[in-house]
Amino acid sequence: MNFKKVLKELIVCISLSNLMMMRVWLSILPYNPANSFHLKGSPVYDYLSAMIITVIIALIVWGCLNLSNHYHQLGVIIWQLLYGITLCLSLNGIRAYLRLSLAHIYSFFEGKSLFLLIGVIVIILIFIFLRNIQLTIKQYADLPLMLAPFIFITFGQSVSAVLKIEPELAYYPHSDNKYKASENRYAMPVIWVIFDELDYRLTFGDRPKKLLLPEFDALQKTSIYAINAFSPDTVTSRSIPALLTGKELKSTKGISLDKLMLIGKDGSKFYLKTESTIVNDIRKRGYRTSLYGWVFPYERLFNNYEIARKYSGIPFDRLFIKIGSQLTDLVTVRYFNVSENNHISITTSIQGDAIRALNRRYINFIFLHYPVPHLPNIYNRNTHKYQKSNNPKEGYLDNVALADRLLGEIRITMQKNGVWNKAVVIVSADHHLRTNIYDDIIDIRHVPFLVKLPGQKEGLLVSKHFETVNTKQMILNIVDGKIITPEDLKKWIERL
Repeated sequence: MNFKKVLKELIVCISLSNLMMMRVWLSILPYNPANSFHLKGSPVYDYLSAMIITVIIALIVWGCLNLSNHYHQLGVIIWQLLYGITLCLSLNGIRAYLRLSLAHIYSFFEGKSLFLLIGVIVIILIFIFLRNIQLTIKQYADLPLMLAPFIFITFGQSVSAVLKIEPELAYYPHSDNKYKASENRYAMPVIWVIFDELDYRLTFGDRPKKLLLPEFDALQKTSIYAINAFSPDTVTSRSIPALLTGKELKSTKGISLDKLMLIGKDGSKFYLKTESTIVNDIRKRGYRTSLYGWVFPYERLFNNYEIARKYSGIPFDRLFIKIGSQLTDLVTVRYFNVSENNHISITTSIQGDAIRALNRRYINFIFLHYPVPHLPNIYNRNTHKYQKSNNPKEGYLDNVALADRLLGEIRITMQKNGVWNKAVVIVSADHHLRTNIYDDIIDIRHVPFLVKLPGQKEGLLVSKHFETVNTKQMILNIVDGKIITPEDLKKWIERL
């Protein structure tokens, strides 16, 4: 056996495998401890599974290479397939890294003959390429050998990351009953519901007639509702911290597992954990608090709470699950790594825990950040069941219907417990629908905003411009008795 030849073959195979893993490498490298802030659990398995998958694919490629050596007539075809697969997976990884959605590309060309023409041209070019390559097997290996140094970059950085990552237990602080607030039996319940990417236009303003939202409509009839409410920002990473602190933010930056740096509009820097938030301020008034949501590690962000959880849906402590997830990511077309099943799991887990919190008599402030109607589309409003939607246009409307259903379950639970009429219920969104495939109209930062005060029976419209970043102060004013009636709240908004 020629050792140099075998070594060269192995380098070629692992180089090709490394390129096929482009999507995974771009999503996890380089390792930055600050990136751990948004993770539910330790990312150590991200790097271990990526290296294992790369080696497994390399062995498969090596088997194909040996097959081409024994059956020379198949050699060219095998190499063409390997090159084609490598090219497709690499381009898909770059597309995902650049956050280019196929649905958006399709919607741009939809109904245009240019879309069909480009597809035909691409197919012809690929056919010509595969039919006219006259390179030898030796020449086929030249490009993978040239890109072999990329192996040392990916594996070197992965090994370095595994050695630097904090222990697994650091990601899971005790999240139940960590602190005991002074009990306030007479505190009015406050439920603050944030739906992710709930758009005002498609929910209320220009809602399609075929979209039925009985819970939103019923709440609007008994609430103060602002028709010109605007979220603090267009992205969740800035909008949610702004809502929690009541401060407009220029940007946010994860520093470590439990530190989120906030940069104000004036350039000032402060940390969410030490900043005055609705959680800290309402606890000073004797409230027992709970937070449920995705994106942010709520259980690590605050020092004072009864219950706080972030949901991921994917177990992080199982290597085989991570391997399967990364293999799936290689061939999926979405640019974010939230599968339909995972999104369903997150949504149902939040709802289940929220219902349990509402049934706990000692919890009287609940903050809910739902992952819907944000993509992926996970609901069928016709069957009223969780399921994947293959229609990018109707899918968003389905998810809005799911938001309506979740709101209804919250209302029914509160009514059964006799607290609905005694509670303050706030419903809004962190930002608008940013990629409106339904009718291509982008209504920037325009979000629903409804507030039901205790005992309120009639709706009251507020038409003045309202920045929802003021919600925190509004809640504190209501709790402190500075705002009592719907008319008081309307006057307060109009004075802002």
